[in-house]
Amino acid sequence: SVSVDVPSNRQVLNDGDYVWVGTSGNGVRLYDKRKNTYKSFVFPATEDGRKQADAFNRSYIWRIVKLRNNKVLSVAGSRIFLTDAATLATQQLKLYNHSFLSRSAVQDSAGRIWHGTTAGFTCFDSAFHFLFTVKDSLTDRRAASFCEWKKDRMLVGSKGLYEVTVQGNRILSFQKKKAIPFERLIYCMQQDGYGYIWMGTDDGIFRYDPVHDKAVHFDASDHVQPQAFNSDAAFRSKSGIIFMGGKNGVNFFDPFRYIHQPQKLYPLIASFSVNGNDSVFFYAAQQHRIPYN
Repeated sequence: SVSVDVPSNRQVLNDGDYVWVGTSGNGVRLYDKRKNTYKSFVFPATEDGRKQADAFNRSYIWRIVKLRNNKVLSVAGSRIFLTDAATLATQQLKLYNHSFLSRSAVQDSAGRIWHGTTAGFTCFDSAFHFLFTVKDSLTDRRAASFCEWKKDRMLVGSKGLYEVTVQGNRILSFQKKKAIPFERLIYCMQQDGYGYIWMGTDDGIFRYDPVHDKAVHFDASDHVQPQAFNSDAAFRSKSGIIFMGGKNGVNFFDPFRYIHQPQKLYPLIASFSVNGNDSVFFYAAQQHRIPYN
């Protein structure tokens, strides 16, 4: 193995012969698995290109996304970089006229690119032309995670869960879902083979049913780590195993082996007393029925 002297590795993208590693303060490292070396990115040979390279190498990387046009999107704290995966030519994208801090990014099945920040989220087309943005409709304003559970139906994780229905370049509907408690911050989401969405939050893991807007909660009693999960730290392997990383370790599980069996509570009256007198024998003998309330 090759060690890299960086504060921490925040993102890993396995892409054929290469591994893209996003760090917390040293940009992106591109590891060549065949040659056991690291490759260099190419910036424009100008003064502005030098500044872009310097900013790239000092960036805290929140998300690395392989786009369908063989470009790789590196979402840093206050900057966004685009790299050609074949030539490694890299440039900083200047898409905003205001400051922001990134939290997440994803490309949906229609090619749209969603960028979540501490000031809501913005959606671009595949050529990074602006489509729409949502800010004030998020109670917390942080768009921490995304999951497209169905074509043109995007789930947005913030404090609480939101669903955006899109048609072409515009929003058809924007809804806050009731199944996830509004005070829970959703750091990461991953859909399983059944269509359920598994969410890492600041209070355990939720399995969300987007069709019926219902959720099942897993906490420390289910062997889920008690600390908050990390941003974009959910991954589904080829075998279907889901991994979720957080501040207190990693949870991994096979969603196909989980069967939700809700249990009903059946109260049983063993005895009762009136004015200090135990009437259990009278109750049993007379077979009285007491209203539930």
